[in-house]
Order: sequence, then structure tokens, then C-alpha cells
Amino acid sequence: LDNQKWRLGTARALATMRCYDASLEIYQQLRCEQPDSYVIATEQARVVNHVCGTQRGQDYYDALVCNWQGPEQERCLIDLERYAKNEHYCSPTQSAIAYEQLLDAEPYEQHFAFELGQSYGAVFNTHRAIDAYSYLLSEYPLHRDARVAITGKMWDLRPKLYSDFEFRRERGRDGLTSIDRLGAFVGWWECLGDEDEYLSLAYGRRTLGPTAPGGGTAGNALRIDF
Repeated sequence: LDNQKWRLGTARALATMRCYDASLEIYQQLRCEQPDSYVIATEQARVVNHVCGTQRGQDYYDALVCNWQGPEQERCLIDLERYAKNEHYCSPTQSAIAYEQLLDAEPYEQHFAFELGQSYGAVFNTHRAIDAYSYLLSEYPLHRDARVAITGKMWDLRPKLYSDFEFRRERGRDGLTSIDRLGAFVGWWECLGDEDEYLSLAYGRRTLGPTAPGGGTAGNALRIDF
């Protein structure tokens, strides 16, 4: 048993270091020895899903659900995790709902808390993403990925001073039109809620006109985005 715990820790460490082939090899050995271990089965499934892609991962989860010999509650959790993984890219909101349910069932599962933050972040629900990462860090302060993710999300909410430059060259067929559009702006971005709820004010200079000498017009411009 101690040897199995040591090998499980090794498999986790190898996955963290992105040595996925070696990690999966150990997980497979452990699965053969403990086919009904919920922890080993789900951790292996997550590595397969991450390395081999969603389709291969879904096939693995499907086989796991169909052939599960452990308690029915564990089978239901595996199936719900399969659903959450499948919905992450096509419907992150549904994925977040599933991860909320999984986290209710297993409050100390790091993977569920982190993926919940990822799902909320994918739909710009920034404050809920930060809450998920904060919860994870309150339980596991050394979780590196959560620390990086929450730093990025908090940066997304900070006011920003920015500059913007735009240039377009439009040419018609047979030289019928020849227009250049040039603009340079300095602006201020302020978050009003989540990162997709903002007000942006930019002031600058815009030039529009033909490329011939003396052609075109120029003027100051105020740009408002929200």
C-alpha cells in the first residue's frame, strides 16, 4: 500500500512536470492493481483528456462510466465530470454548473475548483472565476496554476492607459480608388463589472484621404467603446 501511494504521488508529480507518457504508464500500472480506485481512475482520465484531446478523453470517460464496478455515486461523479469536460469549449456556462455540482460533492478536489475558474473565465465571468481560484488557494496556497490564473484575472479588471494605432490601405480595381486610413489614439479603459463590462475613452488624430500629395483630410477624434 505504501508503495502504491508513493507511485501515485510520482504519477502526479510527472504530470505536473508535463512528463505525460511516464505519468500515464504509472497510472496504468496502478489501474491494473486497483481497477475500482476512483481517485486513480479519474486522475488518469484527466491526464488522457489533457494530452490526447477532448475526443480521446471522452472515449476514455465513456468506457470508464460503462465499465465502472465501484459505488454508483462514484460512477455518477465520473459521468458528471465527463459532461463538464465535454462542455468546456462549446458551452462553458454548462461546464461551470457541472463543476459547481462536483465541487459540492468533493469540496477539497483541487481539479474541480481550478476547472470551475477556467470555465467562468472562458465566458468573462471574471469575479466568479476569481472566487473559484481564491477558494482553491485558501485550501492549497502553493497551487501554482491557480496563483498565475488569479493574477491574470485581477489584472484584467484594473484600469488601463493604452495607445492604439490603426492603418488601412484601400485600393480599387484598375486604380479607381486609392485611400489610406490612419489613426493614432491614447485612451483610458475602466472596468465596470466583469472584464467584458467596461467603458473605454480614446482621443487621437485620424487621417483619411488619397495618397496623392495634398490630398485627404485630417481631424481629431474621440472614440467611445462600451
